[in-house]
Amino acid sequence: MKTPTPEQRSNDTVEMFTVMAKEGGGPVYAQQIQYGTGEKGEPFVWFSMGLTKREEFASRFMAALIENGDVPLNQLEVANAAIAYADALLERLKK
Repeated sequence: MKTPTPEQRSNDTVEMFTVMAKEGGGPVYAQQIQYGTGEKGEPFVWFSMGLTKREEFASRFMAALIENGDVPLNQLEVANAAIAYADALLERLKK
């Protein structure tokens, strides 16, 4: 397997975050670390991975549902409700 060039790693990173932004909102606490420079001196960066915005929002909505006592009897229903709220917020933030 050929070692990827900094340009290829940068393109792969951009592609990965494009998919994350469409599916899960992207990373919550991304850290930017430069790992090289391109031919024109532009930095190539790598982002650490953590929770997606979707996961962070869902965890906060779940905590709020539990705190307010607005909890269905089934734990799976609580998780589904929290995820639905997170998805609705992410969809609204796209506009």
